Amino acid sequence: GCGDGGNGVGGGEGGAEVYEPQTYPPAPDLFKVLERLGQHGQPPVFLLGHVPPRAPAANDAASPGAGGGPAAAAAAVAGAAGVRVLSGALLGGTLDYSVAPIGLWLRTERAIYRCLEAAPSYAPRCRPPGGSPSVPLPEASAIGLLHLFEHTGGGLEQPFQSKKRAAFPILRLRAYEVCGRDGAARSLFRAMPDGVRQRKAEGKEEPEPLFLRGELVPSAAGASSPHLWAGPLRAWSAEFERRPRDGKADPLLWVCTQHAAYALALSAASAPAADKSAAPASAGAGAPLQRSASAELSREQSRTGGEAPATTWGAGDGLVLRLAAEVLLQCRDHVPARAGKLYNIILSNAWERLPKAESAGLKRDTLLYERHVASFLCTALLDAKHAPLASRLREERSKYIEERKRAAQRDRTSAPARPKPAAIGA
Repeated sequence: GCGDGGNGVGGGEGGAEVYEPQTYPPAPDLFKVLERLGQHGQPPVFLLGHVPPRAPAANDAASPGAGGGPAAAAAAVAGAAGVRVLSGALLGGTLDYSVAPIGLWLRTERAIYRCLEAAPSYAPRCRPPGGSPSVPLPEASAIGLLHLFEHTGGGLEQPFQSKKRAAFPILRLRAYEVCGRDGAARSLFRAMPDGVRQRKAEGKEEPEPLFLRGELVPSAAGASSPHLWAGPLRAWSAEFERRPRDGKADPLLWVCTQHAAYALALSAASAPAADKSAAPASAGAGAPLQRSASAELSREQSRTGGEAPATTWGAGDGLVLRLAAEVLLQCRDHVPARAGKLYNIILSNAWERLPKAESAGLKRDTLLYERHVASFLCTALLDAKHAPLASRLREERSKYIEERKRAAQRDRTSAPARPKPAAIGA
């Protein structure tokens, strides 16, 4: 059997592998094997690996006649090489998310093996759910582990309520991304501007579902942080009234699925990796929680010589969320009527307080007057009882769009006419 002494398969020189005697090599995928164990007609599978020696204990006694006392006995245990073992037929297995990294236990008729490390050649076929971004833990499985990952207290109050008026469990994610079914990142605020998933309208296609992926933040000490895939997303909500950190706004984004509410700290979003920094442009997607500029404003930006949109997550939905929080922070010092008159001052101050690394290369008005950005900010202002400032924002956006249309008309009229092609044979 296996216990605290470290008598696990793996962790030594060769690691552990699962074998079907009729088929090896190559060895079968471990977790596909565990799914089919006990099914009729399935061949037995066995575990082959290196069992390291038991770790020396302080109360180890020297063997009779060996001399040297406990120290010599401990040295003898430490110097043992372990043994190579072929187990009996596997009967089942268990994943343990209460430890980091994720623990794996396999059971035969006579023993329980703790698998510490797969053999290098077998590692690609031994990837536990949640162990990597490419093999995430399904949301339904995470709900069965709430004793390890549900967060209660700490000032967290999720804004959602199920149809049965039951509160959703609260889970926290870091290195998170909002993405489509294909795994390409999407803009949450653009896809769900009203905060809820739109129903299919008559004669229109079903709206694209959005999903959430990231690393679960454990609530239990010592637990692992498995990669998660959750969704489809049903709603989102922004919490702006959080205590500022270092004088800067610290908003919290909430998203809801059928099973849970997820608290997403702005600072914990994912920075795009080199291999998945952006989805194909044809999909209309950007980096995680990233800006996906409207076609209209993108054309205006290229025509007016503006900088290309930033490609980091902070220049997208994350930047919009932070901008709204900074605007509301500026509004705290003014009554609503006065805030409406200080529109330019409030917006300029809020923009200047944004991290330069996130707003670099972006023009304030180009971002601010995108439809989904202006809509998001207006909603936040109305919820905070600052209707005059929200009304002024809508007016300024209308002026901005009209001015861009007039500029486009001037460009068309001032462009030189194309010469007519000469007739062939004339």
